[in-house]
Amino acid sequence: MMKIRWDARGLSIYVTSDKTVFAADTEGRLYQVTTPRGTWVRNRYHRWFRLRHRPVPHCIPVSGEEIQARLQHWTVLWKRVAESIRVTGDMAEVQNVLHRWIEAFTEFHEADAVRFRQTYGAIPILPPDAYGTVYVRLHWGCRWNRCRFCFFYRETPYRVLDEKEFREHLAQIRAYWGRALQGRRGIFLGDAGAAGLPVGLLEDRIRKLRHEFPSVVWGDIHAFMDGFAPLRRSVNEWWRLRRAGLTRISVGIETGDEIQLRHWNKPVDLKALRTGLRRALRAGIKINLIFLVGERVLDPERHFRFSLEWIRQLEMGPGNRVYLSPLWEGRGWSEENFRNWTIWVMQWKQELRKAGIRAGVHPYYLPRFLAA
Repeated sequence: MMKIRWDARGLSIYVTSDKTVFAADTEGRLYQVTTPRGTWVRNRYHRWFRLRHRPVPHCIPVSGEEIQARLQHWTVLWKRVAESIRVTGDMAEVQNVLHRWIEAFTEFHEADAVRFRQTYGAIPILPPDAYGTVYVRLHWGCRWNRCRFCFFYRETPYRVLDEKEFREHLAQIRAYWGRALQGRRGIFLGDAGAAGLPVGLLEDRIRKLRHEFPSVVWGDIHAFMDGFAPLRRSVNEWWRLRRAGLTRISVGIETGDEIQLRHWNKPVDLKALRTGLRRALRAGIKINLIFLVGERVLDPERHFRFSLEWIRQLEMGPGNRVYLSPLWEGRGWSEENFRNWTIWVMQWKQELRKAGIRAGVHPYYLPRFLAA
C-alpha cells in the first residue's frame, strides 16, 4: 500500500509497509526521506545529512557509503511503487520521476547541483524562516565585512548587480527552479544587506520580482539588513518599501552590550538602531533580531542583561522574532555545547516572557541551513 500526493508543493510518496516517506519538488528533486529509523535530507549541493532531535534538533553529515547503502534499499521501494502505479494523468509524471531515480539517481542530482552552483554560486547563510524561499541576489558580499566573528563573505567583494545582471539572474532562477517555483515559500533578497540598498532601487527590484514570480509572492519578501541602514531611513521610506512588497528584515544586532560590539569590531549605534527599527515597525515591516550566544561572549551575564533590555525598549509585538545564533570556540557542535545552547534558549524565552515581550524566541541552527 502507498499514498501519493502530487501538487504545486511537490511530490510525496508514503510507502506504508516500510513507513517511509519520500519528499521531492515538482521537478523530481528528492530532498527528504523519513523512516522509523530517522530522517535524511539532501541539500541543493547534493550533500546528505541526517536529522537528530536530541539534545536539540541538529544535522549530522552522512558518508557516501551510508547513502549508497540507503539508496539500494530505497531503490527497491521505488521499483515497487512504480510497478503498482496506474499510468494515467499525474501518475504518469510520478512514474517518470521514479524511473529517473531508479535508473540514474546520483547522476541526475549531481547534474542538478552543478546547475544550482551555476545559478547562485555560494549562498553563505539565510535566516531560519527563509530556508524554503527563492533566493534572489541583489548584491554580492557584505558592505562592512570586518566583524571579527564572521567569515561568510571574506572572499567576496561587495558589488550591486546592475540591471542587465539582475535580468540575467532572474532568467537563471526561473530556468533552475522550473515548476518548483510554485512550492517555494516567498522570496529572500541576498546577499548580506539587501534591505539597506537605496529605496528607489529596492522598490524597482521588488516590483520586478512580483511580476516575474507571482506564484511565490504569497510568502514573505525578506532580506538581511546591516545595523547602519535603518539609522537614516524615514517612516515614509519604510512605507514605500512595505507597499512595494518588502515584509520582513533580519538584523544581526548580535548583542545589546556596546563593549562586546567593540570587541567584535561591529560599530553599531545601539540607540540610533533601535530608533530606526521602530520606524520600520511603524510601517508594518516585521523584524527578526539575531543575537549571538556561546563561548566567545566576553561577559555572558552582561550580554544577556543588556540585550534583554534593548529588546524590551524596542517594543516588538507578535509576528516579530528573536533568533539565538551559536558562537562556539574550536569544538563546534559538541554534546556539551548542545546542552548549553538549549539552556540559553530556554533562559531567553523565560525572561522575555516575564518582561512582557511578545516576540518569538527561536534557535538559529546554522547546520540546518546546510540541509535546507
